[in-house]
Amino acid sequence: MLSKFDEKIEKEICEYYLKRNKVTVKEMVNYFNVSSPFIKIFLKKNNIEYKFYYASKENCGNVDDLFFNKIDNEYKAYWFGFFLADGYIDNLGSIGIELSIDDIKHLEKFKHDLKIVNNVKIYNKNSTFGKQTNCRVSFHNQQMLYDLWMLGIDLDKSNTGTIPIIEDKSLYRHMLRGYFDGNGSFGYYECKDGRITPRNLSICGSKNVLKFIEDYTKLEWNWSKRRDSNDNNRQINCDKVDQSLSFLKWIYEDSNVYLDRKYEKFLKLT
Repeated sequence: MLSKFDEKIEKEICEYYLKRNKVTVKEMVNYFNVSSPFIKIFLKKNNIEYKFYYASKENCGNVDDLFFNKIDNEYKAYWFGFFLADGYIDNLGSIGIELSIDDIKHLEKFKHDLKIVNNVKIYNKNSTFGKQTNCRVSFHNQQMLYDLWMLGIDLDKSNTGTIPIIEDKSLYRHMLRGYFDGNGSFGYYECKDGRITPRNLSICGSKNVLKFIEDYTKLEWNWSKRRDSNDNNRQINCDKVDQSLSFLKWIYEDSNVYLDRKYEKFLKLT
């Protein structure tokens, strides 16, 4: 995976582009063995104007270009966290989120808040869990691609993703709520005294993200490996009822954007 700090390849890509009157993304991808999003990001970072053609009409829609330019409100923080968990950037620079059809309303929220004009696509697919129906919204936007990259999201975000440094630290709870809605889970059970308490609270992701959550929340998390073949893909669990409830209250109370089905489950605890 290409590191965003590889200044040598960045310089070579910029020089290669400037020395040629006509050049295609495919030519540069083949020459440098670098995915097209990085080529475009490097050119933009160095203030080099360029034009590349997108063949897919689906990916030419408008969006709020500067939505992730600065994380300065609840909605930007939440959707960055959710995108870090469940979004993707593909090799052609397409930005998108794919969810189960059960969460299509959440995808519509994402589309509304980012002012995405592209339609939500519904389709069937085969997965490790069998046949399922999913929904997806995707688009191309160079400014947003660049901003997401500067915030720590690249093609391999599941392994390299990080929680960015933001000025307003109070927004971290919204960012972590977004991440939890995408990569977290919890159950609940009814006690003999009638209380409903959380159980099996867990979050999966890269070591970087989970370490931030552990340090920032200061709760007692137990670490485990998710996949034997990937040392950087981990899971943390909180087994203490009081700490689990404290975490859920911290991220969900007095919030305006959330995944409805998880929020409704949280309400059973209050």
